[in-house]
Amino acid sequence: MADPTTVEISGWLVLDKGTHYLMTDHGWYELPGLERDMLRSRGIIVESPVLVTGKPKGPAALETVEIKGAATETRPVPAPNQPGVPKTSPRRPHFAVHPVPHLHIASRLRGIVHQWLRGKTFPEVVFPSVWTQSEEYGAEEFGLAHSELKAETSGRLKLLQSPEFPLWTALAEGLDRAFSFGRCFRYEGNPRPGHHGDYLLEFEQLVIARRFTTLEEMMGLAEDLIVTLCQELDYDINKSDFHRVAPPGLAPDSLADGLSIEDVTLFTVPSSWNTRARQVLKERLQTAGARVHGLESSLHAEGTEERWAVELGHDPTQARRILDIAVGHASSTTSATGMNATTLQWNPTWNLFPTLRWRADEGADSRHDTRSVTSRRVTAADGTVCIADAELYLAGREVVHVREFSDADQFQENLRLAGVEDTAHWYSYLNRALPQSPPGAVGIYIGWERLLSVLTGMESAAQMQLFPRHGDGRATTATGPE
Repeated sequence: MADPTTVEISGWLVLDKGTHYLMTDHGWYELPGLERDMLRSRGIIVESPVLVTGKPKGPAALETVEIKGAATETRPVPAPNQPGVPKTSPRRPHFAVHPVPHLHIASRLRGIVHQWLRGKTFPEVVFPSVWTQSEEYGAEEFGLAHSELKAETSGRLKLLQSPEFPLWTALAEGLDRAFSFGRCFRYEGNPRPGHHGDYLLEFEQLVIARRFTTLEEMMGLAEDLIVTLCQELDYDINKSDFHRVAPPGLAPDSLADGLSIEDVTLFTVPSSWNTRARQVLKERLQTAGARVHGLESSLHAEGTEERWAVELGHDPTQARRILDIAVGHASSTTSATGMNATTLQWNPTWNLFPTLRWRADEGADSRHDTRSVTSRRVTAADGTVCIADAELYLAGREVVHVREFSDADQFQENLRLAGVEDTAHWYSYLNRALPQSPPGAVGIYIGWERLLSVLTGMESAAQMQLFPRHGDGRATTATGPE
């Protein structure tokens, strides 16, 4: 009969500074009392998978009663100095080098998403991974070929960059609402500095779509979902934490001097800071060459929070160091329910209605002349042509993209403005569906790994993946294979 005071836990055996540890996806356990003679007698080596039976000694220690390993049945115990016995090379897999407790969080949050969306009558659908044309972003697609495919078909099949076109087609042909966790395959060779690990060859999107709605309503739905996921993790965040930035005439706030959200670092001054503390930080940033812009809707009197947009200037390293120190001071308090959004400096901010055409300083590697061919176009107060898109940045990283789709006439005009030729050939399915399409089709696209990496404190989306997406089983940070 099993001893009820013992537990069985599997993991990876590690020896560090003379102490044995069991490394698991739940964390590390110290193994006090584990002697090397016990390992030697069982043929177990350090840096190998083991199953430990032991008695818990606190939350992070396990007194070893028995230990078993893969080598127990397959490798004889060598006698001292015995010749001819091959030495086993220690090998630790990627997931053990980087323990993955976040996988349990990711699984739990995925279940929350399913339950939450079904409660709002969204059915789940499965999108294809192969399409004849999926290029919305202008990035080169991954093509497919097969010896059994006819010549006219081979080379036309593509891996989806996003469920964009299948989703839009389904909405145009009558699908009322739906959600899906869909695979995306995209090579983007020009990420912003410091964001290479967020641009993956293969990633997952949570896609939510409705007809007869608006961009504003779907932004609200996305905010509700983010708040729900944060509450599951005991983060105190609410709708008032979300700010909106857009060109004049299209939203409450606009950044000074034509800045975009990618050009600045956002910082929230806590309500507990007095006027002098705010002024000192601003002066230090200005001394470092940075410029501080206050978002209008967040400029309040002393005793309230204040949202700043900071241009880092000619010496970004010094300005970042100043902000890092300020973040440490801002993070010194917690709310009753946990860390709040200000404390974490997530600064959830919507970048609304970006320009139709790429800015000269963006360095976009898109093959299209415009930012989108599927979005509805609008005109700002100054005459700038924009698209009805909204991008939510959390901790400076884009995690949600909301898009209001164009009608049939604007779609054809968008293709012409983008320089896309032979539209009848590539978009025949949409050309058939859009003339009778219901109005108000809007899609939400959430980078699942990227969102989870922010919520779990990971440095990049690449760290959220157990299996790297480069095919060599190891590389995880670069945009593509080196």
